[in-house]
Amino acid sequence: MITTLILIGLLFIVLLAFINFYPSFGGNSTKKQQLCYEQYNQFNNRKFRNTSSVPIDLSFFETLSLAYKFFTIKVPNERPKEDLQAQKINLINVADYNGKARMI
Repeated sequence: MITTLILIGLLFIVLLAFINFYPSFGGNSTKKQQLCYEQYNQFNNRKFRNTSSVPIDLSFFETLSLAYKFFTIKVPNERPKEDLQAQKINLINVADYNGKARMI
């Protein structure tokens, strides 16, 4: 029983450390990233903020209205006319790709 509690505690500590230090979860960003972020209007005082108002608490009727619109309004071109065909990818071509859109 004590071993299980210790393992759970260690896993919890590892999870907290991961969330606090990994950049995607709020860890420290590099100077290069911070300079890039400062180009955006939403980035102010070292944080991203919404530039337009976002309703946080919707009333019951606002929620119903939003759900009604979501399920009843038709969006043009919401589905492709034909099924998308899967394409076989040659991994050697992917590894040697040097175009503009490249994920590192």
